[in-house]
Amino acid sequence: MSASTTMAGDVPALDVASAAGAVSASAHVSSPTHGGDVSPHSSVGGSSDSDGEGAHSMVRPATLPGRKSLANAAPAAEAMAAAAAAAAKAPAATATDDAQQKKAPVRENGSFVHVHEQKLLNWLVRRLPAWVTPDHLTAVGVLGMALAGLGVVLFNTHHEAWIHLSSFGLALNWYGDSLDGHCARYRDLSRPNYGFFVDIMADLLGVGLWLVVGMGASGLAPAWMPVTVYSLFLVIVLLDLFSIALAREEHRVDAAGVSGTEVRMVVIVLHCVMHTVGAAVGATLIQYALAAFAVFGVVFIGYRSSVFGKQLLERDNAALRARGKLPPVVVEA
Repeated sequence: MSASTTMAGDVPALDVASAAGAVSASAHVSSPTHGGDVSPHSSVGGSSDSDGEGAHSMVRPATLPGRKSLANAAPAAEAMAAAAAAAAKAPAATATDDAQQKKAPVRENGSFVHVHEQKLLNWLVRRLPAWVTPDHLTAVGVLGMALAGLGVVLFNTHHEAWIHLSSFGLALNWYGDSLDGHCARYRDLSRPNYGFFVDIMADLLGVGLWLVVGMGASGLAPAWMPVTVYSLFLVIVLLDLFSIALAREEHRVDAAGVSGTEVRMVVIVLHCVMHTVGAAVGATLIQYALAAFAVFGVVFIGYRSSVFGKQLLERDNAALRARGKLPPVVVEA
């Protein structure tokens, strides 16, 4: 095989003495074409620019590559090794990306208005301006909760009509909080892990601005009542995070069929009643509503904790039975 067709992996290993001896011996080889003179364009192994003369040489050591081949063999081998390394890394990177996507929590929404809500979100997301990003919508949601808290304060300190600012803030919060992830998925810009983190933090901040700051500063209810409801909300979020990390790969948007959308709707209706009856009766309604949310939170946390704990116990007991540390479960026929 000539040096022009020899692959980098087929080049034989030569020491310096052997290569020098081969080149010295080839200097005495005569060619019939040139009457004993060695052509300056010919090489020992028959390089690509002297194949015509190399074909008539009396000696053609096929196993000895020329000087150009020896010089070019190392870079060619390095290039092939680099290409092989890049090809090996590509599937690994893809597998890592797939694994990270699989770890992202799966959203599950079983609320009462979910079907109709999704239809409305699909209609809205197609009409969003191109310059509006999911991050913009998240900020709009937090701003809405701040307005909701401000409206409650102004309702009690200025005029009953300010309660509608709180209703507008809740509607604005629904718009931003519900549409940010929907927009990201619609435009194929989804960042499931980061988006989940930002969504949770925005909810904690927004609900805190509405309940703790707004309700607490309004004077419509004792400060401990909104703080208690917010604390229960934190426990519900914590249980959801534990459930995602330890028990299953899903993120519950609703609690027993009630999501944030239903809560906003009930509160907006309550605001309309408060505007009609005035601040004095409205304060009583607010206190009853906070008490109802607290009772619901306690019941839901108790139920969710029992179900979650049972799932973890069954999974760990199954692992112990597999190692022979617990007796197998006997199933009666």
